[in-house]
Amino acid sequence: FSSTQVNLPKAEADKFSSFARSFVKKEDIAEDKPDYAEDGFGGKPHITVKYGLHTNDVADIQDLFADEKPLTAKLGKTKVFYGKDNGKPYDVVIVEIESPELHKLNKKISDNADVTDTFPTYKPHLTVAYVKAGLGDKYANNSQFEGQEVTFNSVE
Repeated sequence: FSSTQVNLPKAEADKFSSFARSFVKKEDIAEDKPDYAEDGFGGKPHITVKYGLHTNDVADIQDLFADEKPLTAKLGKTKVFYGKDNGKPYDVVIVEIESPELHKLNKKISDNADVTDTFPTYKPHLTVAYVKAGLGDKYANNSQFEGQEVTFNSVE
């Protein structure tokens, strides 16, 4: 499957990446993390809009965004998702995101494109890091970014 996402602007992305690497202890990074997690952190800081598209061709969905205006997202506290890849558990430390506009875009893609909903309940977030199973809770409830708003001008 392919996906759509909004990327944090450079200044915010740099701050977020620095935070992630100073906040999460390197020894807590999961060894059995998903392949796309590379170094155990979230990679290029982004919020997935929709995962599960059956196309890799941007032209197939580009028109869905033609009339969209810039959108905003409000960052929250850190939280934990409990994941599993090939049967191996890990915890995902994330920053919660509030954005009615992101929910609207997620639904718009679902309603107008060929997708498989592997995550039927949309929970927008920024991934901080993939940590060993059982260690995620110690990273929950950090409020470093809580209340900050970010504006996005494009979807990738």
